[in-house]
Amino acid sequence: MIPCPRCEKPWDPLARITSKGHPFEACPECMGKQATVAKAAREIDELESDMPVLIHVDLGSIGLAAREIRAEWGKVPQALARAIPLEIRAACAQGQPIPRGFGLGSDTGTGKTMAIAAMVRKQVEVAYRARLEALRHVAAGNP
Repeated sequence: MIPCPRCEKPWDPLARITSKGHPFEACPECMGKQATVAKAAREIDELESDMPVLIHVDLGSIGLAAREIRAEWGKVPQALARAIPLEIRAACAQGQPIPRGFGLGSDTGTGKTMAIAAMVRKQVEVAYRARLEALRHVAAGNP
């Protein structure tokens, strides 16, 4: 038994051998952490580069049309945005479930559907960003 070079816990380097016949460089717990950190780093790279596509696919899979998928909250007319209850807007901005139903009434072409599509898009974006932050936490070596 020797101390692990990373955590100093006693371990037997010959108890676990790699597929190439070499002993592991640290105890199994430290090697597992190293693998988890490496996997999280790969997932971060993939998610950062693929996020726009993933959001587009997710929104399309729940039934939004191509035009609605491109909806952005900043383009919603202010009068219409103010008509949506604050608790609904706040929940969407934080990626939380919408706490209750609400209605929008107005003439055709005023942006009601796009406002709702923008809210849904924001929720999906926030969910992906939360996943990204969780992965960054793991990649930093935190469980």
